[in-house]
Amino acid sequence: MPPSRLGAQLRHPVLWVVVAGILWGFSALAAEELFRNHGVGALWLVAARVIGTALLLALFVGPARTAGALGRLATRGGEALRIALFGVVALDGVQLTFFLAVKHGNAITATLLQFTSPVFILVLVSLRARRAPAAAVAATVIVAVAGVALVVTGGTFTELHIPIAGLEWGVVCGLFTAGYNLAPGPLLARHDPNMVVAGAFLAGGAVLLPSLFAAAPAGLNLSGVALVFFVVVGGTAVPFLLYLSALSKVDALSANVVGSLEPLAAAVGSVALLGTPITWALGLGVLLVLAAITAVSVTRAREQAVR
Repeated sequence: MPPSRLGAQLRHPVLWVVVAGILWGFSALAAEELFRNHGVGALWLVAARVIGTALLLALFVGPARTAGALGRLATRGGEALRIALFGVVALDGVQLTFFLAVKHGNAITATLLQFTSPVFILVLVSLRARRAPAAAVAATVIVAVAGVALVVTGGTFTELHIPIAGLEWGVVCGLFTAGYNLAPGPLLARHDPNMVVAGAFLAGGAVLLPSLFAAAPAGLNLSGVALVFFVVVGGTAVPFLLYLSALSKVDALSANVVGSLEPLAAAVGSVALLGTPITWALGLGVLLVLAAITAVSVTRAREQAVR
């Protein structure tokens, strides 16, 4: 392939979403390794992730621009409060419940359960509209639940292959993720998405700052430090920036569908790097969840087009 054509493909925004999804998936694997073998706690890792990403996003947007935008928001108390609440409740909530799902379960199940959030969104929208979910929505829910059930039970449906706490935190994470996706809509419509995300990370990081010191792991070795660095930079800040940049150049449907590579990346990486055995239940379960995510994205896109 000619270098010019290769360079053009590497600049394609869809590729940015692909890379973002893969990095997010491998971030969950790094977190699982930190919890199992490096004595890192979920709360401390969330604090490091959110605070580190907040600083990197502020640097990317530009310190002067970030300070100016936040200063303008501060004069509009309601907007600043909404962004702060979004950061503290939704952003921190998603991060903490996700890492607790990884810690008490594993990266694959935590990621799959988090990615059932579009199903929760469709159900919540149906409840808010006070109408029964359409047959397609009900079928999507069944497919997603079946996929998760295959993974967490290994296809036996008689016992869990992960502790019950891992399943519970994963479901809570899915609910938090649904709220995280629904809550900032009005804010994103009125403000630069980079500013909203940077402000939310700064607010969420400020609340978590005491935990960064109080819950710090003792004797973290070099490999542990490298994993933390990857979680913060390669697994959070970089994919966030790639994904947000791609959203301005590709439609949300394509971004959501391609972004669903995250659970697939977590599954492949878990098998290749953490020695998770390959089973028919794992493979079929991941494929069913991916199919449900794609179906939900298509359904939401069609509904928005009709409106």
